Amino acid sequence: MLRAYHLSLLAVLICAGVFNLTFTRARTASLLASLSASHGRLIVGSGGFTSIAEAVGAAAPGDTISIRAGTYPEEIGINSKLSLLAYGDGPVWIDAECTRQTGITITRADDVVIRGIGVKRPILAGILIADGSSRATIDGNAIQDYNCAAADGPSGDQLNSGISAYYSGPGLRITNNTITRRVELPGSKAGLGDAIWFKSTADNPSDGGHYIAGNTIVGGFDGIGGEVEGDMRGSFDRDTTIENNTISFCGDDGIQVEGGDVNVTVRNNTIRECGTGIAFAANLVGPLYIEGNTIVSSTPGAFNNLMCFKVGQDNAGAGVTYITDNVCEAATGIQQTNGGVGKYITSNNRFDVSAYIFEFFETPAEGTSFDHDCMRTSDRERFVKWNSTVYPSLEAFQSATGQESQGGPC
Repeated sequence: MLRAYHLSLLAVLICAGVFNLTFTRARTASLLASLSASHGRLIVGSGGFTSIAEAVGAAAPGDTISIRAGTYPEEIGINSKLSLLAYGDGPVWIDAECTRQTGITITRADDVVIRGIGVKRPILAGILIADGSSRATIDGNAIQDYNCAAADGPSGDQLNSGISAYYSGPGLRITNNTITRRVELPGSKAGLGDAIWFKSTADNPSDGGHYIAGNTIVGGFDGIGGEVEGDMRGSFDRDTTIENNTISFCGDDGIQVEGGDVNVTVRNNTIRECGTGIAFAANLVGPLYIEGNTIVSSTPGAFNNLMCFKVGQDNAGAGVTYITDNVCEAATGIQQTNGGVGKYITSNNRFDVSAYIFEFFETPAEGTSFDHDCMRTSDRERFVKWNSTVYPSLEAFQSATGQESQGGPC
């Protein structure tokens, strides 16, 4: 709301003949918008700017842009510290109409806040955070029909995602968003593009410190994923927590944490009907913590994968992974998919599967400890495969390897 002296200024200008009483509503709105900008809050919609891009162009660093209910056919670029918020009078949608690349792109800007906004039908990403942008807060938004031109299939550029962090800076907070691959557009829930995707490398690291929590994800290729998988500063880099997300119907991995994984924690997530629950092939440095997750799936993924945990090191690195207090209901519990395995500490997990509980074609690294797990498979011949040797029962596995001495049936 404008302060009284702003209204008095407007009256004086009119009386002095600077304005006449026949100027249009549009000119009035433009003047009111410019006056409100001097107080750091810009309004888009009734009583303010006619477009979000116009308000962003008029804003100073640190300003807040409040957007009234409506659908805005735009592509927004932000390159300074701004807050983009829903006004609170109804749904706000930025509609890229499958003709614009993104809904919102943040480049070379720190401390940007996007909250309560809907973004739909971008050619590429709904929200793109790029070029070293740090400490962005992406909270409480709805993103749908991203990567709108893509056909369904098992491969493609994962940059074309709901929320993409492409060589960002540290400290991103991605929380409480609802990200759905297909709502208005035709196509399957599972398909090209991750719901949330990060890219980081040793040459251009994000420096980690990210927090990804409370998001509801339906569909996509990976629910939460990243690159470069074989790089020690890849994906989420380091010091990152991924927790309390609900992920369903993704085509490959529910959560993919592959890279250096230095002090990365994945906990208390619920993952349903994805091909793989949580993938960490490879954890190159660690420690990586996988704690308290619930994974349930009977739906094979894009590569006919159906497992709770995917492991393997690509023969590079041997990070330690702690796997504790998880619930696993799928075909396979822990499955090695590529050469080289690290050190795993498992305890107090519940494995209730229909094939192997653990399937390794090599022996995990020295210091590995599997114990106190609840173990059940409906397959009478496949209990555990360890270093390519099949053990048909818990007793045979215990006797040959010394693992799971305190483990038992569910």
